[in-house]
Amino acid sequence: MKSFFSFIIVTLVVFSFVAVPVFHIQAATATNSTGNYTPLAPLPGTGVNGNDSSVNLQSYIPGIIKLIIGIAGALAVIMIVIGGVQYLSTDAIGGKSEGKEKITNALIGLLLAIGAFVILNTINPGTLQLNLNLKPVALGGGAPPPAPPPGVPPVGPPAPPTPTTCPFYDSATKATTYVSCSCPNCVNIATTGTYASLPLKPGQGQYLNPQLADKLLVFNQLMQQANLNWQITEVWPPVPPGHSSQCHLNGTCIDANLIPQAAPTIPVSQADAINVTKFFQIANQAGFSSLQLEVGGKSGTQANVNAFYTAGVPQGDKIVTTPGNGTGNSSFHINF
Repeated sequence: MKSFFSFIIVTLVVFSFVAVPVFHIQAATATNSTGNYTPLAPLPGTGVNGNDSSVNLQSYIPGIIKLIIGIAGALAVIMIVIGGVQYLSTDAIGGKSEGKEKITNALIGLLLAIGAFVILNTINPGTLQLNLNLKPVALGGGAPPPAPPPGVPPVGPPAPPTPTTCPFYDSATKATTYVSCSCPNCVNIATTGTYASLPLKPGQGQYLNPQLADKLLVFNQLMQQANLNWQITEVWPPVPPGHSSQCHLNGTCIDANLIPQAAPTIPVSQADAINVTKFFQIANQAGFSSLQLEVGGKSGTQANVNAFYTAGVPQGDKIVTTPGNGTGNSSFHINF
């Protein structure tokens, strides 16, 4: 066994000399445009396209592996010859045994070297093919990232809606004019994540301030727990005839109401008063402190406002009139 370990040690020593490339170091001429180097001591089988005076990492390492297997085979043959000579040249039993051991160990080492290559090549030839052709990394600039495939949404938040003009109701002149409006930080609550679960009335806008939308998610959950159905009737951009509140021009408020079976009507019933009171209570629980019930259109009179309080709505809940720019329905106005 001593001879076997000696064979392994000799092989490792040879590997240490041939596996480390010694390149000819020059300032500007060491490489060419292909990234090849000129070795100070060329080794056979390590060059690019058979040219041992021009090497690179991709050609050098596979060449070294093949060279090591060849050297191992040559060393094994030498050890077999030495063992054979020792076996034939001595009559001593110990000498013959030592010669046979050298031959046996040399054959074992040769089989290990060749067997490892054959086994890997049989299982998967790709394990013996080293692809070291590394692509250079471009620093700075460069082309923009490729567009996503069709049907795949782009990464990152959606682009905010562009500034436009929106209808605005002037309560002084009782006329609708179009003014500049924008919602630069708003999210599309009709299509974005959990915001799409909010009950949005179709055709009434779709953008909101994200912090307002987050509060509405909490509000919606509380409304569901209370078995009260509601809907958002207007977000950004506002629709004609417009609103007299500036918040409708930047997506920081909404209009909402209880859906028909629970919506307050004129004249006000006790059931209407209960539903309106619950709406105010749940809105306060969700963190809204600025909200009011607007009694609009032809019903927008102080007498109808007082009717809500008479039916049982607490005096602390704000109810106002919005004559002239409503449809006659009562709706809730919630500010962020």
